[in-house]
Amino acid sequence: MKVTKAQHIKSNGQVSPDHLQEYDNSELLSLLKEKDQLISTVAHDLRSPLGSISALAMLLGQEGELSGGQIELLDLIKTATNYSLKLVDELLTSKKADLKNLYIKEIDVHATIRNYLKFSQHLIDSKGQHISVNFLDGDALLMIDKEKLTRVIDNLIGNAIKFTPRGGKIAISTLIIANGLQITVKDNGIGIPENIQPQIFSISGGGRSGTSGEKSHGLGLSICKRIIEEQGGSIHFQSRSGKGTNFYVWLPKLRSEPLSSSDPAAEDGHKFRLQA
Repeated sequence: MKVTKAQHIKSNGQVSPDHLQEYDNSELLSLLKEKDQLISTVAHDLRSPLGSISALAMLLGQEGELSGGQIELLDLIKTATNYSLKLVDELLTSKKADLKNLYIKEIDVHATIRNYLKFSQHLIDSKGQHISVNFLDGDALLMIDKEKLTRVIDNLIGNAIKFTPRGGKIAISTLIIANGLQITVKDNGIGIPENIQPQIFSISGGGRSGTSGEKSHGLGLSICKRIIEEQGGSIHFQSRSGKGTNFYVWLPKLRSEPLSSSDPAAEDGHKFRLQA
């Protein structure tokens, strides 16, 4: 039976550099596409049962007369399923090759950050952390994909919470810089070790445990960078091990004129409209 090149690659799981030239680009691209489709299918199939487990654990937690040990076990189930759901979401996002095809609409960056903090309050309280917010006057409106912006906010603030110890401080601010909006997230946490800083935005950057043992799979910042750069923006950081980390996200193209009074978005006062 004749074995195709693609079948040979699949059966061996890899292609050595010496034999890579034997395969034409179209066949390699077809195989890579098949692999990505498989990963996406598995991730989609996992999401539904994981969501069901998380919901059932929440319902069980609302039942009365649970012992301390039972409550602790339910918390472990919820933590594990939430972590797995986040990993699935990261995999799905990382496999969306065409990030240029975004669902663009006008999004309030400040409201997105406030919503994230609202839904993460239990995490912040559990670590006794102090979060300060310093926004520019008015609302900062970006023409951007809401899901992508939310994922960036989730990763940046989520990492600050994760890698800052109990009682630590996190500061979030926005500022107009160079005809764009800068979002800054600062913490006084454990910082990023110097030896992994060069790989921090790569998929192979590796995961680290948070200050309370939180797991991390290392995909988040790689995805953040891809999203931000597809929007024409940039992301960079400053960090010292043991001293904390500052992340800076810049998104471009501020139209500095305030919205007209007839615009529904201007009802709450002076607002800026930004377009990424």
